[in-house]
Amino acid sequence: MRVPWLATPLLLASALLALALAATPGEAHAEAYVPPDWLFTPDGLDVGDSFHLLFVTHENTSLERVRGLDRLDDFVTDAVERGHPIIRPYASEFKALASCGSTDARDHTSTTFTADNPGVPIYWLVDPKAREHLSGDESRPGSVGGDSKVADDYSDFYDGSWDSAAVRNQWGNHLMGTYFWTAISVWTGSSSDGTASYATVCNTRAMTGSPHVFGNELQYFVKNMQTPQHVYGLSGVLTVSNSPGAPSAPTVLSVTDASATIQWNAPPSSGATPIFDYNVEIRPVGGSWTGSTPSHWGTDTTLTLTDLSPDTEYEVQVFAKNHGADPNGSEVEYGPASPATDFRTLLTSAP
Repeated sequence: MRVPWLATPLLLASALLALALAATPGEAHAEAYVPPDWLFTPDGLDVGDSFHLLFVTHENTSLERVRGLDRLDDFVTDAVERGHPIIRPYASEFKALASCGSTDARDHTSTTFTADNPGVPIYWLVDPKAREHLSGDESRPGSVGGDSKVADDYSDFYDGSWDSAAVRNQWGNHLMGTYFWTAISVWTGSSSDGTASYATVCNTRAMTGSPHVFGNELQYFVKNMQTPQHVYGLSGVLTVSNSPGAPSAPTVLSVTDASATIQWNAPPSSGATPIFDYNVEIRPVGGSWTGSTPSHWGTDTTLTLTDLSPDTEYEVQVFAKNHGADPNGSEVEYGPASPATDFRTLLTSAP
C-alpha cells in the first residue's frame, strides 16, 4: 500500500513537536531536609537517612492539556499543593515520573543509578494514620496493603517491577480505579527501566503504566493523548535532619545606589528545633562569600543591605540557623544555603 503524501510531513511534524516539548535534563533535585518528627518520614528512618516519596495524582488529565514535561511537572506540583497539608510546603520538590522526547524519566527525576551511586529508597507517600493498616511483609503485597517501600534504591526501582502496590495519592490515601477491582492507568512515556519509550508523553500516543499491575508499573499500554490518565509524582531526595532546610531564593523588594531590601520565605523544615536566626551573605558577582555575612539576629525574613557600591552587580543568599536537637543548648546548626539572587545597584544620583 502506498503511503499518503501527507504521511511523511505529519510524521516529521510529530517528531519535531516531541523534540520541542521535551525538557532538557534539568538541574538535579536539590536535597531537601525534613525534621526528625515529620509525619511522612517512613518508619525505621533516623537522622541522616535519605529517601524519596512517590504518589499518583488523584486527578487525571489528557496530554492535550499538559503537553511537555514542564506542564506535567506543574500538574504534579498543583496536585501536591492541594494535597495533605504536611506535604504542601514541599510541592516544588516533586516532578512527574515521565519521559518526553529524548529525556528519560530517570534523568528528569534525578534517579539515574550508577555502580558508585545506586541511589536511596523510594516509598509511597502514606498518610501516617494509615500506616497501622500496612503489613510488615517485605514481599510484594496486594493492591491495597503491604509495606510502603517501593524500592531499595534506583536500580531496584527500574528493575522491571516494584516491591509495593500500596498505591497512594497526594493525600496519602489509597487510590484505586473506577471500581475496586480495576487498576488505574498512569502516563509515563517510559520503558520499565526508566528510559524513554517509543511512545513518550510528547507524542500523540503515549505509553502508560499501572502501579496495580506487577511488572507493568511504567510500561503497560499505549493510549491516545486525548484519554485522561493519572500521573506519577516523585519527590527529590528528602533527608531527615536536625538542621533547618534551605530558605527560598531572596526576592529584591527595592534597590538604591547604596542599599537593597530583600525578602525570603522560611524553609519547609525548621529542623529539630525552631529557627532562631538567619544569616545573609552578599558578594559582588564573581567575588568571594568569605567574610560577607551581615549581622542579622531574629526570625524576621526581610532585611535591608547597606554600604553597597553604586552600579554594581551583587548576589545574595540566606542560611537558617537553629539549636540542633537541643532547644535549650548552645549548639548552632546551619542549614543549606538558599538559591542565590542577583541584583544591580543604581547609579549614584546626580547632586
